Amino acid sequence: MKNYLNTIFLLVFIAILCFFTGCTSSLPQTEEENIKLKIQEFVDYLVKLDYSNAQACLITDGPTYSQLDALYNKAKLIIVSGGFSNCFAKGEIFVKNITISGNEAQFSHQPAKIYFNCITSTNRVTFEDLNLTTAKKIGDDWFLW
Repeated sequence: MKNYLNTIFLLVFIAILCFFTGCTSSLPQTEEENIKLKIQEFVDYLVKLDYSNAQACLITDGPTYSQLDALYNKAKLIIVSGGFSNCFAKGEIFVKNITISGNEAQFSHQPAKIYFNCITSTNRVTFEDLNLTTAKKIGDDWFLW
């Protein structure tokens, strides 16, 4: 009888553990969430000074693509010339609203912020130059225009 109770307890414990660790199915993300993730991904790549991955977030004939060199150089100026190249940097952008119409989306956002955690201090810089407003869906993925 004791082994039977131990087995039941073990099975209940495993079921609860599976539930809390994600063995259950998750809900798919909304299109708005996917667009927000793409915008944040682009900002993260700029802050990491990862030009090729930042470029991969963009549509090649869009205005942001043609401004990428300037945006990248501005981010590099903030990070390297500002003395933050040895710091942990994180970009953050708050999207105010998104309007989706078919495979296009219009959105607005607050200026991006770059947070720096350094050995001796912390700092924050506002990245005013980033003016994203449009995303387009190609296949299953959203790209910034």
